[in-house]
Amino acid sequence: MKPEFLIFKTGSYPQGNYPREIVEPFVNAFNVTKDQIPIVVGHRFFGDSDDDELAHGWIDTLRIDGAGKVFAVDYEMDDYAKERIAKGNLKKCSVEIMGTGSEDNPFAIVGLALLGRTAPQIAQTFLPALFGAKQRPGCAYLPAEDLDRATFSGAPAGAPSESEEDQPMTDSEKKDFEAVKASVSAIATTVGELGATVKAFAAQGQAAPDRKKDAESFFGAIRDAGKLAPAAFEKAVALDVSLDEAKRAEYRTLFSEAKPIVDTSGGHAASKDKASEAGGDAEELSVPEVRAFQKSHGITTFGEAAELLYASKQAAKKGEAR
Repeated sequence: MKPEFLIFKTGSYPQGNYPREIVEPFVNAFNVTKDQIPIVVGHRFFGDSDDDELAHGWIDTLRIDGAGKVFAVDYEMDDYAKERIAKGNLKKCSVEIMGTGSEDNPFAIVGLALLGRTAPQIAQTFLPALFGAKQRPGCAYLPAEDLDRATFSGAPAGAPSESEEDQPMTDSEKKDFEAVKASVSAIATTVGELGATVKAFAAQGQAAPDRKKDAESFFGAIRDAGKLAPAAFEKAVALDVSLDEAKRAEYRTLFSEAKPIVDTSGGHAASKDKASEAGGDAEELSVPEVRAFQKSHGITTFGEAAELLYASKQAAKKGEAR
């Protein structure tokens, strides 16, 4: 909703007598008609060019208050006029009114002039001619009212004016500004770190299938070479994928340097029972030893750790005996 603005005050002026009790019926009658009051720049009876003939807006509805002040309530105004009011190029407005307010010659506001360098009208007898205004016959130019720049600036209520924005910051404002900058910088750093972490996780997620494929290929060859029992294949692959690069290399060394362990029938001997049948040393595993192996290699269950540790020891012993 556009803010209303004051266009004139009722009363007696050198230009004529405009009492509230006569102006109010005019305002009420105007509001029920489809009449409009043109908004123009400067008082002109006729234009010197086509541009002078252009209206910069139209007033459709007026309001009069108890003090006799008349306001433009419902109106349109183009950007040219609003921008120049907001910048202070046009600071006042003056109604152009005709008639005496009688039944035979009622009041009629024929225009609202926005004024810049034109002097406010006081003594209608000589000022228009002195300042170059071409006065309409029978028309009075009433004393000008101030235009509020903020009303036409388009800025929300409470927004700083142009002059306030141009003021240098106080020491307190500078301190607050620097604190905000530091907070923004910290947030940016955190966001960057989070972004890097997300990328790292994404890279790990993409690499996981490749790591598993590589582990399956490696331990498949170990299994096929008789160095790993088929039953332990899936567990060996799962453990390999979960280890970091250093532990992974150490873990694989246990198998890659081992000698194939098969029995005389050609079957796998990579188990405690089969190792005994093949003449291998069926060494017992201690609980602390298995626990240590389980912890160092991040194995979920004790049974898996024992099976993998036993298989790796058997593979290592066969390699030493080679």
